Amino acid sequence: MHNVSQSVPPTPKLGPTIIESHLVFNGKYYFAGLLSEVSYKRVLLKSAMKVIDDRQSLISDKKKVLVKEITQMVVKLTNTINARGKQLVMRLNEVNN
Repeated sequence: MHNVSQSVPPTPKLGPTIIESHLVFNGKYYFAGLLSEVSYKRVLLKSAMKVIDDRQSLISDKKKVLVKEITQMVVKLTNTINARGKQLVMRLNEVNN
C-alpha cells in the first residue's frame, strides 16, 4: 500500500444557485407584500378608529343635550306640581274657613 496523503481541495464557493436566488427573490417580494398588506390594514384600522371616536363624540354631545333637556323637564314638572299643591292647599283652607 502506498501511504499517499492527498488532501481534497475545498469546494470553491460559487455564489447562490439559481434556485436559491429564486427563493430569495420570491421571499423578498412575499415579505414586501405582507408588509404592504399590514400597512394597508393599519391605515384601515386608523380610519375605523377615527370614525368610532367621532361617533363617540357625537353620542357624548347628544347625551349632554338630552340630560340637560330631561333636567329642565323635571324642574318644570316639579315646579308645576308645587304650584298645583299650593293651589290645592289654598282651596282647602278656603273651604275649611
